[in-house]
Amino acid sequence: MPRTFKQLLYVHYWWLATLLFAIGSAVILGLRIGPARDNILALGGGLAGAFYFLQKQHLEELALFERLFADFNRRYGLLTDRLEVLLSSRAPLLTADEALLENYFNLCAEEYFYFTSGIIDSRVWCAWCRGMQHYLHDSRIAEFWRREQASDSHYGLTLGAIEAGARVKSPPKENALGSDRGELTEKRAA
Repeated sequence: MPRTFKQLLYVHYWWLATLLFAIGSAVILGLRIGPARDNILALGGGLAGAFYFLQKQHLEELALFERLFADFNRRYGLLTDRLEVLLSSRAPLLTADEALLENYFNLCAEEYFYFTSGIIDSRVWCAWCRGMQHYLHDSRIAEFWRREQASDSHYGLTLGAIEAGARVKSPPKENALGSDRGELTEKRAA
């Protein structure tokens, strides 16, 4: 299901359910299909079941997002000090440096995979892309990334995808649970 449609359903399900119930009830009453009361009760039960399923799915996706986000942050935390040391150095990349960058870009590719799957929020992805750009401003790292990107082994993550992700316009800060998840995007904002 497209991400924007899912967000619409998750955020506005009460209004949609009420609207669908009103329209459905009007159609049932207008067409005089069978016993109106039974059909309207069946419609209400069907809508309640459908929206219960959607909310349950949304909560499961949020739990998955939370687990992934924590894992990605933990793994990035293990790399960040060494990446910053590499960034502050002007020496040519050593084999160990390339292994570090390969681990970092593999992590970025996993994040991209989950973003394109609709699990990672666009605001989080935007912050992560800006963090990737922080490292890609270094010509040695950018050259290494160009070689890595040519292998096409990063789930379609390209420099273009990173640049586009860094420019993503954020959706409204209000999510389906009524809270602001903006604090989650601090991971890699440069």
